[in-house]
Amino acid sequence: MVLHDVRYDGRPLFYRMALSDMNVPYADPRPHYHKKAAFDLGDAGAGLTANDLYVISSSIGDVIEKNNCVCIHEQDYGIGWKHTNYRTGNASVVRARELVLQSIMTVSNYEYILMFIFTQAGDVVYEVRATGILSTQPIDEGVQVPWGTVVHPGVLAAHHQHIFSLRVDPMIDGPNNTFSYDECVPLPRDAHLNPHGTGYITKETQISTSGGYDLDMSRNRVFKIKNNDVRNPINQEAVGFKVSVPDYQK
Repeated sequence: MVLHDVRYDGRPLFYRMALSDMNVPYADPRPHYHKKAAFDLGDAGAGLTANDLYVISSSIGDVIEKNNCVCIHEQDYGIGWKHTNYRTGNASVVRARELVLQSIMTVSNYEYILMFIFTQAGDVVYEVRATGILSTQPIDEGVQVPWGTVVHPGVLAAHHQHIFSLRVDPMIDGPNNTFSYDECVPLPRDAHLNPHGTGYITKETQISTSGGYDLDMSRNRVFKIKNNDVRNPINQEAVGFKVSVPDYQK
């Protein structure tokens, strides 16, 4: 699934969004298993392996049209907003709804459920769910190894990971976007401004060169895409979009 010109209430957010590739490295270091590291999109392709109602018997590299391989639906997402007036005891609650674009690809032993999720608050979430069966290999009975789990006598399921890479071309209220991250920084103690040492501020760092950037939970680091040409009408700050990313293993 490749999305183009994603907007919220008419405002442009992203020019293009798609899963770029994914890697599934396996932990078994022994030859020939050390070569087991699939690039499921690059090797197989999300389009060609998308679940369909009919079976394609052959392919010679031509464009293939598939029916019923993408579904669009709404789903309930629990409480969207709630508040109780503690003076009167009266409560108000609003349910949240999500719009889901979903496709399922089958690559050998695995099924990947790929979803773009759009919320009423303007969030864009990419979610992947994995199911299917394990990819296994033989092992002598009674042998235990640190790089896998014996799931049946003589059958080893090697440890493995699923690493997903997204391509995101931002267009937050226009094409002139910048990328930065904010961190919480404690204020120094000061007899007048910060006598108890509880004060802190957020510090912004602009990212101007490509590279790998990780989270820093000790500083509550968050990444933002901003458009300095467009200002929030209330506080006159540059409009932006927060990017919530999971931490990853180095």
